[in-house]
Amino acid sequence: MSFYIAKFKRYIPQNIKVIASFDGYSVIECTDYSLLTDIQHEEITEHEATVAWKFYGEARPYRSAYSDVEGLEPDPDQLAKGKRKTKVYFTMEIYQSTVLLMKRIFKRNVQDIFSEREDKTLESEILSFIDSLETIRDISYHRERLLGTEMSKSQLKELFLWDDETNSRIGRHQFTLGF
Repeated sequence: MSFYIAKFKRYIPQNIKVIASFDGYSVIECTDYSLLTDIQHEEITEHEATVAWKFYGEARPYRSAYSDVEGLEPDPDQLAKGKRKTKVYFTMEIYQSTVLLMKRIFKRNVQDIFSEREDKTLESEILSFIDSLETIRDISYHRERLLGTEMSKSQLKELFLWDDETNSRIGRHQFTLGF
């Protein structure tokens, strides 16, 4: 069995299992490579497809998981609030896989935009810049800046761009391309 990120136009062929989707791309499991011949795709590691996707875009040092769904022991402080959640912390392997997965999808989205343009000015510079990013925070920040994909609430809070009273972003988000 192999894992890929893929962009589907109209439908997802049978015998392809979609694990998750981010920014127009799906993380998939596929046993028959011939199903992907007419589909934009890139092979990814099993770790990216089974673990890292759960941390995609997470700026905190952990992600919240429903204990019952994932077979985890709930956090005592969450139980006291009547919730069955637990915190799953990053390991170095998970963090590196998440960064790699986010870079792959970020780069593919930039390539998609340039594939529709005659002027390819800045494409190689932007792709090299994405390769130089090393943290989830940096990738999320620059995805917003370049693609208009909004950062997570936790990251917006860190940047003082979140109002807890209104539970909303401070200022307007620009859903436009930055290049």
